[in-house]
Amino acid sequence: MSAAIEIPGADAAATALRRAALADGPDDRAFAFDTHGAVAQDIFLAEVRGVAAGLPEAECAINLCEDRYRFLVAFCAAALRGQTVLLPPARTPAAIEEVRRQYPDSYCIADVAPVPAPPRLHVLPETLPGCGGPVPEVDPDALAMIGFTSGSTGTPKANPKTWRSLRISTAQNLAALRHLWPLGEVLPADVLPVVATVPPQHMYGMELSVLLPLFAPVAVHRGRPFFPDDIACALRDAAAPVLLVTTPVHLRALVESGVVLPALAGIVTATAPLSQALAAAAEQRFGCFFFKVSAATEI
Repeated sequence: MSAAIEIPGADAAATALRRAALADGPDDRAFAFDTHGAVAQDIFLAEVRGVAAGLPEAECAINLCEDRYRFLVAFCAAALRGQTVLLPPARTPAAIEEVRRQYPDSYCIADVAPVPAPPRLHVLPETLPGCGGPVPEVDPDALAMIGFTSGSTGTPKANPKTWRSLRISTAQNLAALRHLWPLGEVLPADVLPVVATVPPQHMYGMELSVLLPLFAPVAVHRGRPFFPDDIACALRDAAAPVLLVTTPVHLRALVESGVVLPALAGIVTATAPLSQALAAAAEQRFGCFFFKVSAATEI
């Protein structure tokens, strides 16, 4: 004989276990920045809710946004609509069409319309709409995104990631970078500024310039500076020493250019092809911690 026993609040507790905040931290903490100043987390979340309300109905969204902040808004807005974000290996028409072929119930979301424009294109308005409400939540086991390999050795391989797995990888990155905060292992309320030269569509860029701002006391620069002088300008937009997320190609250009950089909290770069000589030259040239990310964590 069995009996069903109702426990007051049990359903709410079970639901809470299945939900997680879309972004962590206080409402007024800096979330993103550029030469015009900082955007607070509550503004970011309001714009996420506002953009989500205007998105098309679909199973998936291909995120082509170039502005890193707008990429983040689009990424999280799609999540609020229960949509999985697809990250093609490139913004070329062929790469986008290959992803669309594999996921026909998808649309493209961009901040600037690509030329030629792909089918089912949703372009974000110049002024992002805002909408009030509680902190958005997601199911930790929901499929957040699917990234793709470049396909250089065949058909691009899909790499699905749940929100739970994204939080786990972010926690691992935080453990490796904890010494960059003034209080060491205890992360302070103050944010660590991040400037990235890599696109958010790549898993390396996703982990260190999209997920860190969402789940850690980190504010990310909106741009994707390319040339040494552009990188130096972006670094100077921050009011504190910056974590530079870059590649060996950009790192070599910085070292060889002779450009003067402001104080850096640290440099993170992919390993291949990264020589020990270049790593040593960068550490000596810029006088900061140097971290290498294994290619195993990249798409």
